[in-house]
Amino acid sequence: MVKPLFVLSTERNPLAPDAPAITELVNLSDEDLALVQLWGTSLSASNLFVAPPGIAEDRLAFLRDLADQWAQDEGFNQEVNQAAGYDIQIYLIGDELTQNIMDTVATMNQFQAIFTELIEKYRA
Repeated sequence: MVKPLFVLSTERNPLAPDAPAITELVNLSDEDLALVQLWGTSLSASNLFVAPPGIAEDRLAFLRDLADQWAQDEGFNQEVNQAAGYDIQIYLIGDELTQNIMDTVATMNQFQAIFTELIEKYRA
């Protein structure tokens, strides 16, 4: 019923292989390409397990170890990939995930003015 015109990514999506990536349709500036990559990073970091601030370090370590075990378990990976409809190739855990989120937030703040300008430009 719905046919996507393109995907907002630098590569085609295996769930919509006939829809070109936006980079196949237009030449993007470095700044625009960074926005497309930010979109992809935001989506890949969107499924998180979180704990409340101030959680005891031993409990946090236990939860991180458990997540690491899941990421290493082939059966778990197959089930997640089947549910997602594609192969998830990267699991970020612990400090690496925290740093990725902090980098994404910093990038989002950097592009806030650009997003606002684009919204105003295309709102009409």
